[in-house]
Amino acid sequence: MTIKQLSYFIAVYQKQSFTKASEHLHISQQAISTSIIDLEKELGYNLFTRKSNKITPTVYGQYLYKRSIDIINDFNNIKLDFDKKFKNKNTLKIVTAPGVLRSIPIECILEFEKKSNTKIIINHYQDIACEEKVKNSEVDLALTINSKDITLLNKTIVQSEPYYIIFSKNHHFKNKKIVKWGDMKNENFACFDENYRIYNNLKYMCNEYGYTPNIIFTSTEGATLAKYALASNCVFLCVKHIVDELRLDNILALPVKTKHSWEIVALTKTEDIGEQDNSENKNDDIKTKFILLLVNHRPVPLPHVNLPLKQHTNSH
Repeated sequence: MTIKQLSYFIAVYQKQSFTKASEHLHISQQAISTSIIDLEKELGYNLFTRKSNKITPTVYGQYLYKRSIDIINDFNNIKLDFDKKFKNKNTLKIVTAPGVLRSIPIECILEFEKKSNTKIIINHYQDIACEEKVKNSEVDLALTINSKDITLLNKTIVQSEPYYIIFSKNHHFKNKKIVKWGDMKNENFACFDENYRIYNNLKYMCNEYGYTPNIIFTSTEGATLAKYALASNCVFLCVKHIVDELRLDNILALPVKTKHSWEIVALTKTEDIGEQDNSENKNDDIKTKFILLLVNHRPVPLPHVNLPLKQHTNSH
């Protein structure tokens, strides 16, 4: 088992496609496929189920992903740490939670990297893991999802999206134009699992209306949650960009009327400035400029897809 094999495996796992992984890594699809097959032979387990043009991680693939993601991220950080220590170039280590880079265009980050002479390295973790990386000083900042549970860190809101629910065309919400939290008191919920802040945020928002949500299914994948909501006639709490990206038949989406929104926050560690050396102060300045760039950025609307989306002008 090699670092290259694990890197290829992670790319396929994250992209859910050999084709997309090969495009992302700029190598042939055959090279990736051969590498994954060799890795499966060495381990003795199938890492993906392959059906037509679709692949799905097996329980063995999910386990390997959890074990290998930290290894690859640490490996990628080694060169950055060398550059930071021995080269005259700014560096910025960032971790992002799932969904964040859908709202923050990569070109915005690349432009900052070029203009500020800064090497930016981005790794991906689930929401709560991003917070821990900042607290443990393993990264310079995290772009993750806001929650009142986040403490002992500097927090800046950089983007926000409205909450939505997804449900089947047979659900009794089908004729509504907007849904309120009180309307969902007796509903069953599908939601991202406990490693995502939206899980606890759902509980907090329902508690404000005097009830505890009945969460009957959790997953790490939006498409899986939407399919479950369709099959079980429950509601799937998500956000606008997930609604825009889903391509499933027989589902509807409604905005949730609430004072709350799904917020992307930049997290940095609270430091005693008096204990910092010049390089750390310089890095803080870079972090501040980067965060301001994100705050001032106006996201480009996502392209329309053919999802029966019920909209209402007073959705917030």
